[in-house]
Amino acid sequence: MFIHLSLTFLRIVLALKKLPKATTLGDWLRRMGNQPQIQDAWVKVNKALLQPALHRCKKVTLDIDVTEIVAHKAETQWTYNKNKGFMPMVGGILPRPGRS
Repeated sequence: MFIHLSLTFLRIVLALKKLPKATTLGDWLRRMGNQPQIQDAWVKVNKALLQPALHRCKKVTLDIDVTEIVAHKAETQWTYNKNKGFMPMVGGILPRPGRS
């Protein structure tokens, strides 16, 4: 249910009738990542998407780490825990104490 609500929110914020497939979005991101002006555009997109979640926080801490997903697919690799799977990066945004 959380993923459905997140996708619905994203679709509304971006004013889209439907979201593109993940592969379509990934292809577009790879193409656009090579464009010199894309950095400024992504800063604007990030601010627009994060502002409602951050409320009035001026400074935040980004806490990132990898998480292990054990999977038995052809693309998996051995993790440092000696399991076959994926290790995607996950991040959390926390308000900085006394600086919100």
